[in-house]
Amino acid sequence: MNAVLCPHCKNQRIATSKVPKDVVVVMPCPSCRELVVVFHEKAIALSRTIMESGSVDERKAHLANIIVEFLEPGMFDNMLNQMLKSPP
Repeated sequence: MNAVLCPHCKNQRIATSKVPKDVVVVMPCPSCRELVVVFHEKAIALSRTIMESGSVDERKAHLANIIVEFLEPGMFDNMLNQMLKSPP
């Protein structure tokens, strides 16, 4: 079973074996119940306070900061090249 470390409680009980490779998952940690975002075998803390009580701009900024953590240089190069080569 594949698992990642919870960024909140540092427990390694967040199972990722059933998550498809290119899917972003928001889920609670089974140990501490805090929210985490999981993508490509990496987990990043999601602030429940911001998501539940923050303004729209605060929630957008928080989610954008999390997404940036997952982006690797050249991540979309192959996808963009394939889209440009294929006919509409």
